[in-house]
Amino acid sequence: MNEQGIKMKAFDFDGVFVPDYQQVDIHDALFERVWLHSKPIIEPSGDYIVITGRSDDMLVWTWFHKHLRNTPKMVYANTNNIKPEEHKLQTLNKLAITDFVESDLQQWDYLNKNGINCKLLKNIFNV
Repeated sequence: MNEQGIKMKAFDFDGVFVPDYQQVDIHDALFERVWLHSKPIIEPSGDYIVITGRSDDMLVWTWFHKHLRNTPKMVYANTNNIKPEEHKLQTLNKLAITDFVESDLQQWDYLNKNGINCKLLKNIFNV
């Protein structure tokens, strides 16, 4: 819980809201058009934060603005010198996030081993 005693929840972006296209340049013009039309995999209710290993990216904001009612607070990786899971761990601890949803098994394992209550998206939906 944060300092006000409020339970905070957060989600990864790739693999949670949209399919995880790890080997694709999302700035490719054709892919960008297809990707922007991807329907949300989940649509959380209430307030939440998105913590992504991506650098600040207007394309991600545009996707949220197009598909979901409220654009959540976004926390992007601020450097390429840190692994995505390390960025997420630091951010989760700094913001006192109590619940986090991740789709990547290795990142899920890393976060759980480092004391984060992290849920694996596949386990949530039993797929």
